Amino acid sequence: MLFKVKSPTDKYKDNEIYSDIANYCLDPQKARHNLVVGYNLDVNEIASNMYELADRFNKLKGTRIRHMVLSFDPQKEKDISYETALYIAIKSCKYYASDYQIFAAVHEDKEHLHIHIVMNTVRIHDGEKYKGRKKDFYAFQEHLKKQKDLVT
Repeated sequence: MLFKVKSPTDKYKDNEIYSDIANYCLDPQKARHNLVVGYNLDVNEIASNMYELADRFNKLKGTRIRHMVLSFDPQKEKDISYETALYIAIKSCKYYASDYQIFAAVHEDKEHLHIHIVMNTVRIHDGEKYKGRKKDFYAFQEHLKKQKDLVT
């Protein structure tokens, strides 16, 4: 499993990112089986839910989302089913679900299954912004490894 944080320079900083990322992740050509999970938001109202939270805490500036991708190697991990990918998506989201709005969608538009995980950078309880330190990255990566090991 390959884990990647997508953080393009000067992206994810405008008000449209919430709808752009939701539309991309939920695109029926990519998420063919509609395997989507979300926490602290309605998966049918992702963009408005994320925008409203950021607006409530006056955090409509800076990086708005954290976008992560988990990819499964089609040679080494060909036994990963859609259901297993959804299970990993659920467990992955739960890591941040106590503090953030987060959703995941399983994509099937490439030769390999992959999961897009998107998190609002505004904490739901107090509006603090997620800082995304290296130690957070490595802790989440370790969590992901444990989830995959449980199902393979």
